[in-house]
Amino acid sequence: MDFPYSRVYSSSNYGILGLMMVLSHDGFFGFSDSKYLKIYNRYDNLMGLRDLDGNEAEIEIESDGTSFLRDFNGNTMSSFKEANKQMVIRDEAGEVYHLTFDRMSNLKEIYSESGYQLTINKIKSGFEVKDNQNNVAEIKRQKFFVWEATYSNGKVLSTKRGIWNTHNFILEDGKSILNIDFDRDTDNIKIRNNEGLYLVINNSYNPTLGQVHHHHDHSSDK
Repeated sequence: MDFPYSRVYSSSNYGILGLMMVLSHDGFFGFSDSKYLKIYNRYDNLMGLRDLDGNEAEIEIESDGTSFLRDFNGNTMSSFKEANKQMVIRDEAGEVYHLTFDRMSNLKEIYSESGYQLTINKIKSGFEVKDNQNNVAEIKRQKFFVWEATYSNGKVLSTKRGIWNTHNFILEDGKSILNIDFDRDTDNIKIRNNEGLYLVINNSYNPTLGQVHHHHDHSSDK
């Protein structure tokens, strides 16, 4: 039920990858303990990942939205198109989720084969997200580029996007918990959270990497 959850995820390739991460066992494709992560293109449809300890994984993306993740522990995650506007995700723990989208490719429903169910309904100025475990959240647009989520437990989260998408942040009960800044001059992305994590994503080209067209260095200092 974490905000902004899946309202923005469509049935496109990258939307499905985002949903795979949300629904995965640890939420980080098996790299949850990494302080450094390199992401690079091995081939046009194959993305490689390597962390500071030398652990590797790869994500294969097909044009129809089918995606496969294979990590260094032999775990796999996958997604595939089940029917029109329907996808299936299987996480590393073997849990299977069925996803349904509307005609605008917005997520409408998730249900797992173990019994969990979540629905997203359109309401005035936003969406209502609720599951079968008595969790409810209302996500509404307050003004241009500003969204707010109010949870049934009283928590309030809001997100704001700056001009040209150069500055984004999420607030919890009025306090900033995550900032994302995009530097248009250097093409770098800087991410900070309220626990002192500082992550820089540097977009650069290295001709010595052969099939690697681009690589992104993720470094964090606590």
